[in-house]
Amino acid sequence: MTPVLLLALIVGLLVFSGTRDRKAFAKFKALTETRDRQHAFLRWAAGGFILFGAPSLLSLAALARWGAILEMPEEIQAFRHLVGMGRAETVLGPAYGVVMLLALAAATGLRVLLARRRAARSGPRWIAGDVLAMFPRNNAERAAVTLLSLGAGFNEELLFRLVLPLLIVLVTGQPVLGIVLATLAFGLLHLYQGWRGVLVTTVVGAVMTAFYLATGQLWQVMLLHAAMNINSLVIGSWLRPVSDEP
Repeated sequence: MTPVLLLALIVGLLVFSGTRDRKAFAKFKALTETRDRQHAFLRWAAGGFILFGAPSLLSLAALARWGAILEMPEEIQAFRHLVGMGRAETVLGPAYGVVMLLALAAATGLRVLLARRRAARSGPRWIAGDVLAMFPRNNAERAAVTLLSLGAGFNEELLFRLVLPLLIVLVTGQPVLGIVLATLAFGLLHLYQGWRGVLVTTVVGAVMTAFYLATGQLWQVMLLHAAMNINSLVIGSWLRPVSDEP
C-alpha cells in the first residue's frame, strides 16, 4: 500500500505546484525591482526542494530504496531492456556523460562567438515558451538563477527520472507507463510557460530520460539538466541582456 500512498502524495504535490506556478509566474512578470526578482528566484529554489526534492527523498526512505540514487532500479532497467538499451550502460557508461557535457560546453562557446558577432541585435530570436521574464537582468539575479538551476537539476531529475516512474511501475507493474507518464508530467509542470513551453520541456524530458537510460547514472542527468538551465538563462542573459540594469 505504501507505493500507492506515496504516488498519491507526489501527484497531489505536482497538481498543487502546477497551479501555484501559473499564478506565481503571472505575478513575477509584473515585478520591476531587482530585489523582488531575486527573492522570487530564491523562493522558487527553496520551493523546488520542498515540493520535489524532499518528498522524493522521503519516498525512497519509505521504500528503503536509497540505493536507487546510485544504481538504476530494476523496475526502470526493465524499460531499458524493452526498448533495446540493455547494454547501453556497459557500452557507454560514464564516458557518454562526459561527451555530452563537453558537447554542451562546445555549443556554449560557439553560441558566445555568434552572439558577439550579432552584438548590435537585441533580444533572443526564439524563446522556448514564455520564459523571457526569467532572464536575469544583472549579476545578482544571475547568481540567484544559477542557484535555482542547480536546484532544479537535482530536484526535478530525482523526481521525474527516478522516483515518479519507480512509483508508477510499483503501482501498475508497467515500466512503459511509468516512463511515459513521468515524462509527460515533467512537460505539464511547465504549463506556466504556455503550450510551446510544455512541448519543448516534454521533448527535453524525453532526452533526459534517454540520457539516464543510456548511462545509468542519475547524477550525470542532474548535472546535464543544471548545465542546460544555466546555459539557457544565465549565459543567455549575459549574451543578450534584457535590461540595462547594472
